[in-house]
Amino acid sequence: MKTVKYYAVVYDDEENGDVNVVSWDVSQPENCWGNGSFVYQVMGTKVNNQDQAVTLFQRALDRGLLTVAEGYDANLILTEYLEKGTAALWVGQADLCYCAPAGDYCVEANAIDHNNNWAEPLYNTFEYVPVTAFDIDFSSVNYGSVNINVPKWVAGNTVFSEGDNRPTVRNIGNTHLQVAIQQDDMQLGESLNGWNVEWGARMGNDNANAAYYEPFEPVVLPNALTLCDQDELDFYLEVFKGTTGEKCGTMILGAIESCDDNEILE
Repeated sequence: MKTVKYYAVVYDDEENGDVNVVSWDVSQPENCWGNGSFVYQVMGTKVNNQDQAVTLFQRALDRGLLTVAEGYDANLILTEYLEKGTAALWVGQADLCYCAPAGDYCVEANAIDHNNNWAEPLYNTFEYVPVTAFDIDFSSVNYGSVNINVPKWVAGNTVFSEGDNRPTVRNIGNTHLQVAIQQDDMQLGESLNGWNVEWGARMGNDNANAAYYEPFEPVVLPNALTLCDQDELDFYLEVFKGTTGEKCGTMILGAIESCDDNEILE
């Protein structure tokens, strides 16, 4: 979870900013991962410590984070309103889930005085920085016994459980993602006709989403893992030539940001 704090400076003639209600309506980004829908309303409380209010405002001013209503100046708000106590700083906070969509969130600040008069809304945005990240419940893939020239799949599942030998991947970032894979030759080497092994992988159980690749060839699986979702990872190999005995190698898993839940890369 990420806690986001919302601030607003409120002024009115009668109450020096000590109004009845201050709130912020927050909406999702409109992009690959969000549809602009309403997220939540955050209710505010007045910052009663004037020195703290001035310090917080000054900090936001120095960092270029302020959105100022038309006809007002940020330095004037500081010196003529907050420092003199004729306006008040209000604050509210709410959490964003780790898998809430990345992008620019729209924030609408509202204030209502004790006579039920509404202030003109003030709009601002903040960016939930895109982070593409995933988690897996396995540290190795056991292909077991194989026969020469006989393709073999090792199936995962959609249950995230470490140690069950059924590979699962889950999205813990705030973008859609596509899984990237690279493997070595697992000590099987090459012949005149090429590599002695072919690899494959897919996310989910649809063969249309399977990718086949040679040792040391980086590939990206074609289908995307959406926000908050998890799915099985299935792995494939076919050995064309080899010797008996246990073989081991290295598999590197990664992820790239994806802008569509049905994206196919070529």
